Amino acid sequence: MLAAVNGALYALMAWQGGKFAQRFGYFLALKTGFVIMVAALAIGSQVHSAAGHILVMAVTVIGMCFTWPTLRSAGERGENRTGVQRMVGSTT
Repeated sequence: MLAAVNGALYALMAWQGGKFAQRFGYFLALKTGFVIMVAALAIGSQVHSAAGHILVMAVTVIGMCFTWPTLRSAGERGENRTGVQRMVGSTT
């Protein structure tokens, strides 16, 4: 159940993180994501309950959603569909 909630939260928030990166810029989105993740994990190191750790996991996933879509978008910027397919599928 926890893994399913984690996946669903990531699926929903990655879309929002990507929209944030497009609107406000890649670097701001990366900084925001890293700050959210560091803050959540720092607070999580002081939490001693299961519910607290679940909340920390959820907030960390939300922060992660500002980083991965942003990094992917920055890497694919300026490429057409064929170029992206070649980059993703190529082993060289």
